[in-house]
Amino acid sequence: METADIDGDGDADVVASPEAHGYGLSWFEQTTAGTFVEHVIVPNDADAGSVPLHEPHALAVADIDRDGDPDIIAGERFWGHIPGGMPDFAAPARLYWFELVRSQGAVSFVPHVIDDASGVGTQVTVGDVTGDGLDDILIANKKGGFVFVHELAP
Repeated sequence: METADIDGDGDADVVASPEAHGYGLSWFEQTTAGTFVEHVIVPNDADAGSVPLHEPHALAVADIDRDGDPDIIAGERFWGHIPGGMPDFAAPARLYWFELVRSQGAVSFVPHVIDDASGVGTQVTVGDVTGDGLDDILIANKKGGFVFVHELAP
């Protein structure tokens, strides 16, 4: 769970995975002090036909595209909870960043795949590892530790 001004109105909104052991990602708009309205980014339904986001145990908020708006980093947790039998080690574990787009008072998110083999663990850390002024993404999970170095396109 993270807080950020998603809608640009000056107050803190909440970004969270409504079901860490299921599917989905949402942001909760603070409409008045202490009152929040849910806005779904990724439905909590395996068959919703949108971005698959299973067991999103961790997320972070950072300005990935350097436009001044908070973006969201989230992913699937590889082998988080085995429902029964052996896990499918060939199943993807995706890591995404969701680009915040504000237009005419509306908020939307554009998903971008960072990686389709790492996923997330129980924490995502964002910081400038290389010292170049760009936010890099660090994760650790059952597949190991990963550093995704942010590079600008030529």
